Amino acid sequence: MEGWRIDELAERAAAILDGTAAAAVSGRVTPVPDRRMLRYYTTLGLLDRPEMRGRVAYYGRRHLLQVVAIKRLQAGGATLAQVQEALAGATTSTLERIADLPAEPAAPPPARQFWRSAPAPAGDHNRPDAGVVGALRLAPRVTLVLDAAGSLDPKDADEIKAAAAGLLAHLRSAGLLEAPAPPTTRRDRP
Repeated sequence: MEGWRIDELAERAAAILDGTAAAAVSGRVTPVPDRRMLRYYTTLGLLDRPEMRGRVAYYGRRHLLQVVAIKRLQAGGATLAQVQEALAGATTSTLERIADLPAEPAAPPPARQFWRSAPAPAGDHNRPDAGVVGALRLAPRVTLVLDAAGSLDPKDADEIKAAAAGLLAHLRSAGLLEAPAPPTTRRDRP
């Protein structure tokens, strides 16, 4: 499964809908989704629940199809109740027909695929903090080493881990990394 976070899903849907959706019949209908709207659609059952990895929710292509289909139906004048009725139990092929996505969805922002770009040239090794090294465990057997990291802020560490989710998924699909073990509950323990 692709691993888009909620803001990335909203950005992808907005990029697809931008300039292609008809003007909304009602001024109360927003033509492009945002994080809050996507959460609301999930609550209503219009959007499938995301895949949870730890405390982070990830969305895939079917979610993108659902969001674009919802907005296209609303742009055509459908109320949310009518959208719920039209999309109840919809197959992926039905969603594809309604969403009418371009051949290839908009590419994710390059910052999220940092490992595909050539690294920046090495900096000045004579600076005072050149020997300071930080490390961040991304998964078992996968550690990111940061030169001159010093003390890494927990928020930055969480953002780095989230950005590395695609890389970890690629490593798993290539057989270079084991899939994470399912979490154990108290009943599972001896």
